[in-house]
Amino acid sequence: MKIRVLWAAGICLLIALVLLLWLRPSAQDLKDACRFTGELAQVLLTPASSVHAQLEAELDKIRQAGEPLTMVAAAPPQVPEGENAALLYELAFEQLDLPERGSHSHSEFLMSPGQSLDSNTPLHTTMQRLVAKNAVAIELLEAAANRPACRFPVDWSVPGADYDLRHRRNLRDCATLLRARMILDAERGQMEQALETARVSLALGEAIRDEPAIISQLVRFSIDDITLSGLEAALSERPGPTDVCIELHDYLRQMEFVDPFVHSFCGKRAAGIEFFDLVRHDRTAAAALIDEAWAEPYLNWYFGHFWGPKMLDRDEVVYLRIMSEYVDAAAKYWRQHPNMADLEAQDEFGSFLLGVCPVTRLLLGAWCFIPHRRDCTIARIGLAQGALALKAYRNEKGRYPESLADLSKVIEWADLPEDPFTGENFIYRREDEGFVVYSIGGDFRDDGGRRAAEHWEKGDIVWRCAN
Repeated sequence: MKIRVLWAAGICLLIALVLLLWLRPSAQDLKDACRFTGELAQVLLTPASSVHAQLEAELDKIRQAGEPLTMVAAAPPQVPEGENAALLYELAFEQLDLPERGSHSHSEFLMSPGQSLDSNTPLHTTMQRLVAKNAVAIELLEAAANRPACRFPVDWSVPGADYDLRHRRNLRDCATLLRARMILDAERGQMEQALETARVSLALGEAIRDEPAIISQLVRFSIDDITLSGLEAALSERPGPTDVCIELHDYLRQMEFVDPFVHSFCGKRAAGIEFFDLVRHDRTAAAALIDEAWAEPYLNWYFGHFWGPKMLDRDEVVYLRIMSEYVDAAAKYWRQHPNMADLEAQDEFGSFLLGVCPVTRLLLGAWCFIPHRRDCTIARIGLAQGALALKAYRNEKGRYPESLADLSKVIEWADLPEDPFTGENFIYRREDEGFVVYSIGGDFRDDGGRRAAEHWEKGDIVWRCAN
């Protein structure tokens, strides 16, 4: 025991000496170094059996909670071929005729505004041409939207499957195509078709709702935002038929965001567990997933010695504890995160995690603000429900109501959700012949219905209708 203590102390002092003489660290660097050496000493002095017991205890907590330990367990259930929308989506992807990905034309296509366009502009002509060229693909998307379930052919048993972006990119392209069609339909006065196209586009996001990958949730939010920008433009053109407004309102009301979001973090944790196992048994294969020249020497340097297994177990314990915090945070709204700064700090461990928990450092992402991103989409979904109800009120009364309370008295199905950022009603007012309804957004400040200047800024989330 004495030899182990002296050996550990010697290593820690050597590290400290290197930092002082070579790196000439700042006060913050010295603080990080103290954390690093203290943690390293704890790892070296703790018996391997004790560290492994800590790991088993963390894994047992996940089992007891009924949460997945593997990506296969986290994957969506199998779907019979005749019910699986993914098969039709794959056929639609084959029929897509869009600008080459990465080209200027493709970038212009993706960034096409969700608003009515002057029919004389080149972009308007381009959108008309793309919609006409992709008529077969759009028909397949419509058929897929009517199937009851979706599971894309992703092999979740293969490490790194959660990073397969092919079908997700295609779904996002399809949403942009359908947004263009929605706006063009509205311009032609075909509002029933425009609102049905909105439902078909929303179904693209629902197709990946249950995938156990954070990237799937982010793509889903992007698809929904694309769709709702087109719906806002369409409803600004003309009122939709009340019966179709009711159908789309009900579809929006049934969309669920919190549970799939939590599940995606459980899936990310399961993917991390599998990566740790890969490092234990095949560091070459683990390095191949990182796909960087430094990866294999890096992993061998940390874990290719006699205390490596113990360090790897300790690394995984830290990873599981941090991911459990993320899973708990994912179940809450952004406004319910008083300790968000603590979670943000998990992404800023710097030399501490890099030194003592290198795999954890590799696996962790900048996820702290993803709950905010999700809640922005939840707010937009709620605003869309409100806009549809307001259009139905106008259809019946010939004008918009003075308040949301007046709306609920007339439109019985207008059961509007709360603003996720306040837990209270959205803010509404009439504007000339139209209206504005909005959420105060993640900065928790009422800017009077003024949109944030840039999409990444926290500000009011607004739905405006001119007539």
